[in-house]
Amino acid sequence: MIPTVNDMKAIRMIVLSILLTAHGMAWGSFDEGLEAYHDGHYETALREWKPLAEQGDIESQVRLGYLYFDGLGVEQDFKEGVKWFRMAADQGNPEAQGKLGIAYQLGKGDLPKDYKEAANWYRKAAEQGAYNRYYNLGFLYENGGNGLLQDYVQAYMWYSLEIPLYRDNFNDIHRLRIAENMTPAQIAEGRQLAREWMEKHPYPAP
Repeated sequence: MIPTVNDMKAIRMIVLSILLTAHGMAWGSFDEGLEAYHDGHYETALREWKPLAEQGDIESQVRLGYLYFDGLGVEQDFKEGVKWFRMAADQGNPEAQGKLGIAYQLGKGDLPKDYKEAANWYRKAAEQGAYNRYYNLGFLYENGGNGLLQDYVQAYMWYSLEIPLYRDNFNDIHRLRIAENMTPAQIAEGRQLAREWMEKHPYPAP
C-alpha cells in the first residue's frame, strides 16, 4: 500500500517528535552531569557525559577530557583525556584546542613534546577568542625548541596583545623583558604584527 500525503506528514511529525525528545533528554543529561560536577560528584558526571560525548556532543567531549586529564571521578588518564579533547578540537572547540596545545607543550597522553604543534593549536584557539592563549604562544616563541624556532618578533607580538578584563596586562613584563634582546626594527615588526592581529581579531573593551 502506497502511503498517502497525510500518512507521510504524520510519519514526519512522529520522527520530529522523537528527535526533539531525544535532544531534550540529551541536554537534560548534560545539565545533570554539570550539576553533579559542581557538587563534586565526578563519577555521576562521568556517567552522564560519556554517552553524550560518544554521540558527538562537543561540550560533553570537552568535559570528559577534563575529567580524565585531571583524574576526577576516574583514574587519571592523559591519553584518554587527549582523545576527547582532540575530538572536540577537530570540531572547532577553542577550549579543547587550547587543552590540546597544552598536551603537546608538556608531552602528555603519549604525545611528543612538540612546540610547533602546540603553537598550531594555541593559534587556532586564539583565532576564536581564547585570549588566555596569547601568553602560551609568547612563551613558546620566546623559548623555542621542540620543533619550533625561537622567534622574538613573534613572542613580542603575542605578549603585546592585551587580555580583556585585565586592567594590568600581565604580558607586559614578558614583552619588556624580551625587548632588551631585540633590535628597534624587530620591536617595530612585532608591534606591527600585533596591530594587524587586532584589526582582524577585535574583542570588546573591558
